[in-house]
Amino acid sequence: MHPWVFARKVRRQWGGFIVKLDDQISKARAVLREDQPAGHSLFEELIDQHPGARVDILRERSLGYAEIGQFEKALADRGDVADSDTSRVGDQYFAGEYAMQAGVVSQALPYFESCIELSVRQQSGYYLNSARLLAALCRCRLGDRVGARALLDEVPDDTSVMWLEGFDDEINKASVLRDSAR
Repeated sequence: MHPWVFARKVRRQWGGFIVKLDDQISKARAVLREDQPAGHSLFEELIDQHPGARVDILRERSLGYAEIGQFEKALADRGDVADSDTSRVGDQYFAGEYAMQAGVVSQALPYFESCIELSVRQQSGYYLNSARLLAALCRCRLGDRVGARALLDEVPDDTSVMWLEGFDDEINKASVLRDSAR
């Protein structure tokens, strides 16, 4: 059984009510938004109580940290998930995205490259063009303009990423090409 299916089926008796793990995770994310130490403690309790769902709980906690702009913590959790199971495209992509938003471009690049490789191998295009675009931006920021341009050759002109905090409103092929020309 896939861990996420397991996690959703796990139930816990709480105050006479049966509470699903995903309800507990939702509560922990809500608490995390209001009180980080308390939310972190709730997540740690969930990990202790449901060790078989650890990866899914960390994935959710990383989302909670990203929601409140704590990208270093989001990266720590999602990086742990991505490093423990390198076969999930989305985990590789979000570890890279959180690394970029945490300001550690050198850590972001390997995650994006892994995302690209997995996407091509699994014939999954969902993250592919965004990962190529962001990998090109990473290469550009790390001084590898030739590598950046090679990646951009694979990116359609209409590809853009608009949700990264700390970056221009929109990252697109044209903006990365401008960066690579500097």
